[in-house]
Amino acid sequence: MIRVAMVNTVRTQGGAARVAALLAQTFHDHFDDVDVTLYHCEHRERTPPFYGLKRPLSRPLNAFLARLGGSTCVWDMGVAGDIVDKTRNADVLHIHNLHGYYLDYPKLLHAWRDRPVVWTLHDMWSLTGRCGSSSECSSWRLGCPMCPYKKYYPKAWIDNAKREFQLKQYLYSIMNSLTIVTPSNWLSDLALQRGFSREYVHVVPNPVDTTKFGPIDKYKARKELNLPDNAYLALFVASDCGDRRKGYADFAHAVIKSGCLGLAVGKRPPQPAQGVLHTGSVSDQSAINLYYCASDVFIIPSYADNYPNTVIEALISGTPVIGYEEGGIPSQLDLPHCRIVAKGDRQALCDALVNLVAGDGKESSQSRELSEIAQRRWAPQTVADQYRNIYRKQCNPKN
Repeated sequence: MIRVAMVNTVRTQGGAARVAALLAQTFHDHFDDVDVTLYHCEHRERTPPFYGLKRPLSRPLNAFLARLGGSTCVWDMGVAGDIVDKTRNADVLHIHNLHGYYLDYPKLLHAWRDRPVVWTLHDMWSLTGRCGSSSECSSWRLGCPMCPYKKYYPKAWIDNAKREFQLKQYLYSIMNSLTIVTPSNWLSDLALQRGFSREYVHVVPNPVDTTKFGPIDKYKARKELNLPDNAYLALFVASDCGDRRKGYADFAHAVIKSGCLGLAVGKRPPQPAQGVLHTGSVSDQSAINLYYCASDVFIIPSYADNYPNTVIEALISGTPVIGYEEGGIPSQLDLPHCRIVAKGDRQALCDALVNLVAGDGKESSQSRELSEIAQRRWAPQTVADQYRNIYRKQCNPKN
C-alpha cells in the first residue's frame, strides 16, 4: 500500500482544486493499493479522502500580508505544522497549488526534503519569483530581478519577486527526491528551462469528471436553458469575462464578424458586447455541461493559459473547440473538428469560426466522436493510473 499525502489550497474552487479532489476521490473509489488523503483549507470537514484545515480569517489576513511581503510572508496558524505532523507515516507527498494565502510552504517543503515529493504544476508560480503566469515577461529566466506584473495573481504591492525566486531555488536544491508533473509539454519545457532534470519531469494530463460532463442532445440542452433553436451558438467560459488575458474582446469580435450568437458564461465584463448573451457566474458543473452541449463551438482565445480544464470539459461534452496557440492548448486540440490559430490573430479566429458557421452546426456524430476520444484521454482512472506509476517509481527509484 502506497500512502499519499496530497496538498492543495482548497478542495472545490478553481481548476487545480478540482483536479486534486478528483484524483483523491478516484484513488479512494477505484484503487486498493494507493491510499490518498487530500489536505486543504477550504473548510474543516474531514471525510475520507478529504481533510479540511481551514483557519478562520486566515485567507484575508494572509492576502494582506502577502501583498506586503510576498507569498513567504504568511502566518498560516499552524497549517503547515499540522500537515507535517499528520504525514509522518506517508510514503509520498503530492502537492498541487502552494500559493493562495494559506500555507507556510517553505516549512512544509523543508520537512519533506529527504522524502519523495511529487509536484503537479497548474501554472508558472513554482518557476517564477511570484506570479502564476509570466505573460510576455521572460525575466524569470534571469531570477526575476524586477516584477512588471505585480497586479497578477497572487497580487503584490511591494516587489519581492527576486527574494522569493532565490528562496524557491534554495528549496529545490535541498530536496532529494522531487518529481515535477505538468499537464502539457509546453509547461514541462518551461520546467526544464527552470533547471529541473529531464529525468524527473513528467507529462500527465489533468483529469475531468466524466460523470459531470458528457454529450447531451443540442436541442434538448437549449430547451432546458431557454436558448434559441435556430442560432449558431459560440460559447465563451471564464471565471471573470473582464480578465483581459482570457480574450473576451477577441471572442466578441469574432462573434460579431461571423454573424453568429455569442454565449458567455462567467462574471460579466465591464462592457458587455452586443450579440453576446451573458449568463453570469455558474458554479454547478452539470449546469455548465448544458451550456457546452447547447453550443455549436467553444472558443478559447486566451493570452495566458496553461492547460485549461474548460477545453477538456467542452471536448468531453462533444463540442468542437477553436483556440489560440497559447500554453498547452495546442496539445489539447490535436483532435478532429478543432482549430488552432495564432495568438492574437483576430482575423484568423474569425475565419475559423466562419468556416464552422458555414456548416449546419454541431452534428451528433461529431459530438460522439469528440466525446469518445476525450473520455479515453482524460478519464480520471486513466490519469490516476499514470500517477500511481509515478508514486511507485518515487517509492522504489531503483526499479
